[in-house]
Amino acid sequence: EVLAAHGGVHALARCTADVLARTKGIGRARAAQIVAAIELGRRTLATAAAERPRVTSARDAAQLLLPRFGSHGVEQFGIILLDTRHRVLRTAVIASGTTNTSVVEPREVFREAALGGASAIVAFHNHPSGDPTPSPDDVALTRRLAAAGVLMGIDLVDHIIVGGQRYCSLK
Repeated sequence: EVLAAHGGVHALARCTADVLARTKGIGRARAAQIVAAIELGRRTLATAAAERPRVTSARDAAQLLLPRFGSHGVEQFGIILLDTRHRVLRTAVIASGTTNTSVVEPREVFREAALGGASAIVAFHNHPSGDPTPSPDDVALTRRLAAAGVLMGIDLVDHIIVGGQRYCSLK
């Protein structure tokens, strides 16, 4: 009805919130939402999408992770979700723990990866102590994640441990 009242999509794009608010059934708040939605659509067409970073090595992953997680006071476990070309879709924290442990299950990791449309992931966690040396539990978890990834069809590219300004790849 709004499209018909204002002459279609192209005419609607030129309407102000005040004009839209005069339409039957459209208040000021709804008019502002419509104008905002049109502006968002205009901006997506007017600007090119930023190139997403690629993760092709442990160093690439560490450069993304160290500023955010390297000096965190509690252990956090997460994943970098990657597309088929290993470009970053997003980063997700799966579990937060204490100063020396966090509990994570492969099902939680791959649920997040599947819901996010990832083709591959880089698992990561931080060591608040600043020492990124992997523990036996870290190695065991990496093996479990790799096996689960094979079953899920989502590649585990690496498991990175960050601590302070250093990192360790379990690849």
